[in-house]
Amino acid sequence: MDLVRNSLISVGTTPVLVSLNTQDKRTMTSIVNTSTAGQTITLSMGQQTTANQGLVLYTGGTWSESDDSGFKCWGGEIWAVADAALGQVSIQERIKG
Repeated sequence: MDLVRNSLISVGTTPVLVSLNTQDKRTMTSIVNTSTAGQTITLSMGQQTTANQGLVLYTGGTWSESDDSGFKCWGGEIWAVADAALGQVSIQERIKG
C-alpha cells in the first residue's frame, strides 16, 4: 500500500527540508507555492538552497513529477527557501509502501 502525504509547510528565509530522502520510493510529487504575500519559493533537490538559485516558484507556481513513460521520480531530499518571511508550500507525494 502506498503512503500518500498531503502537507502545508511554512517556509522562511532559512532553508527547510520539505521532503525526506525516500530511497527512490517516491512515485509522485507536487509542490505548490501557496504563499499569500507574494513570496517566491526556491526548491533544490538533494541539498540546501539559496533564494532564487534553483527551481523558482512564484505565488501559485507548481512543480510536479511522477513515474511514467520510463521517467523515474526524484527520490532524494527536497529543500525549500523563501525570499521573504512567512512563505508556505503545499506538498502532495506518493511513496511506495
